[in-house]
Amino acid sequence: MLAQYDMRSSANSCYHFHIADAQGGSAVVEYIGSEMNVVQSRAATNFLLTPGDYPFGKGQDRYAVLQAKLTENGGVFADTAEAMALLKAVSQDKISEETGVYTGTQWSCVYDQSAVGVSIVIGRDYDTVLTLSLAD
Repeated sequence: MLAQYDMRSSANSCYHFHIADAQGGSAVVEYIGSEMNVVQSRAATNFLLTPGDYPFGKGQDRYAVLQAKLTENGGVFADTAEAMALLKAVSQDKISEETGVYTGTQWSCVYDQSAVGVSIVIGRDYDTVLTLSLAD
């Protein structure tokens, strides 16, 4: 018998992953408990896009900023720096009032589908961008 796993993060929220392809397709894969849900979306922040009523999740304001920019530019950025600037603009530097624990943006990733690489910023240090090439 296979055990079912409740996929929850240390922040007591569910996991979700934004996935895009080089042809412009995009979806968010969310795990609520042990159930996988796929929602067509060009962005994700810290709330579930799967229809339902959940006792956690914020970031609708940041999601709206992302969606507005993606609509404005047709989902195409001049370069990874422009895309990372948008992620910086919607990042959050926050400490939980309840626990005193840092709950802000932990990482930001921009995937360059032309160069087949990724630029990563950790802990909102947008002056330090780690770039990895997946080509070759």
